[in-house]
Amino acid sequence: MKKRTTALFCVVILIVAALSGCASKKGVLDFYKQNPPDHWWEIAAITASGGEVDHDAALTIIRKIKLDEGVSNLVGAAYALEAIGEDPHTALGVDLPQEIANAQQADGGFGYLNETVYAVLALEHFSQSYNRTAALDAILEKQLDSGAFCFSPEWGESVDVTGMALSALSLYDDDRARQAVEEAVAYLDEVQLEDGGFAEMGLENATTLATVITGLQDCGVDLSEKRWNKIVDELISYQLEDGGFKNEPQDKQANRMTTYQALTALDAVTAEKSFFVRGAVPAEQNEKK
Repeated sequence: MKKRTTALFCVVILIVAALSGCASKKGVLDFYKQNPPDHWWEIAAITASGGEVDHDAALTIIRKIKLDEGVSNLVGAAYALEAIGEDPHTALGVDLPQEIANAQQADGGFGYLNETVYAVLALEHFSQSYNRTAALDAILEKQLDSGAFCFSPEWGESVDVTGMALSALSLYDDDRARQAVEEAVAYLDEVQLEDGGFAEMGLENATTLATVITGLQDCGVDLSEKRWNKIVDELISYQLEDGGFKNEPQDKQANRMTTYQALTALDAVTAEKSFFVRGAVPAEQNEKK
């Protein structure tokens, strides 16, 4: 009887979280009706969440992305083009997924760990061949003994990049990846704040919280578990009356980056996976020979 009651309680929490997430997500979409998107991530997150963007305006924004200034820009352009129904392989006169694959470095990575994560997400999402084993090696190399991931060992633990890494690791059907996820989730459990939030460099903020939620969802972590069941409500507590999200508790105005990160997390809660990983092909099909 106790097990049945516990299971029912978890189901109720999931339903409540999903309903809260849907209501909050609608608020963000209303925010963007008054504040049109001006960044690739906004374009992708809005459409993934069921909202609409002006095709021509979005394409103008995408065409302004400087594709020669980092792999993250290539990734952003690819996701945004797909969001408005354009082909990332041809729309800008360059095969973006192929260019992302071409950016893989000798160590298997694509630059800093966040760049490697975004590259892996896009390459899997767009079914582009690359040396995925080497990319996994590059990601795992940045995991510390605590289970946290870092940009660089001398910089120490990063909650943000740990959340990002979870999304990429979720795409690997690999024992090493599963072990890394388990250790990273344990780390996040340990550093989670009493109110359900998270801090980066000692600063509690909604952007970090949204990144963690997205990573946990992509890895299939049950947010109805007692240790996680505050985090969605805590994220929503940062939402302002206009639908946007502030970054720090004391802020009075919406932060655009926080808002699109929050929308991504809320969409991941309601859809069970983020738009970054939805539609990705089975990992083993992507290995470059």
